[in-house]
Amino acid sequence: MIKFERYPHINSLLAYYVEALENDDMRRLLTDGVQTESEAFIFARFVWAMVDRMCDDRKKGRIVLGRLDNGDLLPDLHYEASQYLQHVGYESVWDRVTDEV
Repeated sequence: MIKFERYPHINSLLAYYVEALENDDMRRLLTDGVQTESEAFIFARFVWAMVDRMCDDRKKGRIVLGRLDNGDLLPDLHYEASQYLQHVGYESVWDRVTDEV
């Protein structure tokens, strides 16, 4: 199970965007965790797709988790995602996907 403790609000943000983006692979990863390199790529690419959607939501005036702008949470999201992939042994995947963006 993927559960962040340093910035627990990122758990709610991820759960919201997993549903908003209707991402079944991420639903499974949130429950089972990242275990393979291909899953690490799914996770990392989802995080960056989520960032794009967060920006789009702000521009369109959508309220997400009671807030119009969640941009101040981006550093927390980056920290948790990168630390998680480092912890499970796929830091290089995070770096490669981040370089693609």
